[in-house]
Amino acid sequence: MISRFTLRRLCAALALFCATLPCLGQAFTLKGTVYSKVAEELQIDPLLLYAVSIKASGKYQGGGLISPSPFVIRSSQLTKHFNSKEKAQSALNSVLETTTWVEVGLMQISIHYHPQEEPSTLLDPYTNLKVGGQLLKNSIASSNDPVIGVGRYFTWKSEDESRTHGREVWSIYSHIRALSYQEQGGNQ
Repeated sequence: MISRFTLRRLCAALALFCATLPCLGQAFTLKGTVYSKVAEELQIDPLLLYAVSIKASGKYQGGGLISPSPFVIRSSQLTKHFNSKEKAQSALNSVLETTTWVEVGLMQISIHYHPQEEPSTLLDPYTNLKVGGQLLKNSIASSNDPVIGVGRYFTWKSEDESRTHGREVWSIYSHIRALSYQEQGGNQ
């Protein structure tokens, strides 16, 4: 699990990242990516799916850039971004020998709350996004408030905590949308 301090630092880094990209003039698009494919299949916004994955598995890449990480494993025993599927799979198998309290991949799917027949399939970006996207759809449908609904992807503990997570995702989303809008020349 990630501590509140670490989460706050990550969110601050994400806010800095999102705030600086438009100034750098970097374009952003999800066309032709696994995000757009899964989003089309599930009928959800690909930018929202991407924003949730940034919050869930974002990894600082240097130069002010953060990207989702497909090979990240989080548990009480281990929190690590791996540089290969094989290394992540080995670590996942090892951690699963002692606990199911493990979160896996781009969308940080909880093995405890969402058991998988073969947990290592969640290291595949398409599978992870498909499972996470369906969970996101369900959490959004659970509330008339889109901020709370999105926040419930991360926690159902309380509306306040869900709202906090939802606000962070929608902030990331709005920055990504602005970049996407710039990429398309203002025509969305």
